[in-house]
Order: sequence, then structure tokens, then C-alpha cells
Amino acid sequence: MSEEIFEIEAIRPKSPVERWAEALAAATSVTPVHPQIARVQGVAGVLKAESTAVMRNLEATRKEHQGELERAQRIFENKAWQQAQENHSFANKSLEILS
Repeated sequence: MSEEIFEIEAIRPKSPVERWAEALAAATSVTPVHPQIARVQGVAGVLKAESTAVMRNLEATRKEHQGELERAQRIFENKAWQQAQENHSFANKSLEILS
């Protein structure tokens, strides 16, 4: 029965992952013992590349949001400074009126 499965696998066209795994094996001089190993190696390589891309995107997003947070903090500090100056001016005017 297992021989029949291998015959069917030999007839069907190879998936892009299988072709990629075979190219990887040829380039690194690693000969897989079984086609399933080549598939697993190919999938692992694809997953590693995708996870690396996700991590880069997360880092870029973090940096972008960090910049937005710093900008918001500066705006808040400027508004707080303006409010403090207005309060100081109001207090000085009140003192002048009371004097």
C-alpha cells in the first residue's frame, strides 16, 4: 500500500514548497532522506522568512507609534506651559487689582 502512495506522489506535479525545498537541499548539499522531510524543511524555511518579516513590521510599527507618543507628549507639555503662563498672568493681574 505504501508503494502505491509513492507512485501517486511521483505522478502528481510538485508544489512550489516542494520545488523550493529541493532547490534548498541542492544548494546546501543536504539530501533529504524522504520527500516528507524536504516538505517540512521547505515549510520551516517559509515560516522562518514570514516570521522575520512580521517581526520587522512590528518593530517599524513600534518605532512609528513611539514617535507619535513623543509628539503627543511635546504638544501636551506645550499646552501645559501655555496654561501655566496664562494662570501666572491672571494671578499677576489679580494682585494688581487687589493692590
